[in-house]
Amino acid sequence: HSKISVGWSGFDAFSSFMYDAVWLSALAASNKKSALATPAPIACTGENADVCTTVSGQMKSIRFTATSGVVSLLENGDRSGDGLSYAVFNWRRSARRSGELHEVEIGTWGSESGFQFDIEPLWPGHKEAGWQYMPRGIELCPSGTEFDFVTSECVSCPEGTYSSGVACRLCERGTVRLLWGGWC
Repeated sequence: HSKISVGWSGFDAFSSFMYDAVWLSALAASNKKSALATPAPIACTGENADVCTTVSGQMKSIRFTATSGVVSLLENGDRSGDGLSYAVFNWRRSARRSGELHEVEIGTWGSESGFQFDIEPLWPGHKEAGWQYMPRGIELCPSGTEFDFVTSECVSCPEGTYSSGVACRLCERGTVRLLWGGWC
């Protein structure tokens, strides 16, 4: 990716996806044009006719490694998530006197591995990082459950605890959690 962004400060993660989409379209159009010059093979009849006769059919039949990862389309035309991975960034204040904000990679997400965090996030309005500071209304899981970072699944909170969708916490003394609620 670094070679694509040389001399252009407007580069972002979506640029590589756009580049790959254009490349996929060009490959499919080229394949379609080549198919017009040759007799249709027997495999291009019946249910498989779309693959041979349309550019979109050609796009669904192509798989290649590109700038954003492995590119292949599902039957409905959406991009397959196989082999995708993303860096997860957070903003932090500089240790220098200026206190400027800068981005810090805090983990990754992969289609096979899920979220893997190396550093806890810093939430707006807090000076310390940590999942316990996640504001209400932001959740990884439904209320009454917590995110298990080992299995990358939402699991139910035990009795006497509540959750904003991240981590189960003990209810305050004298309060209880409703059976289906997330808060005490």
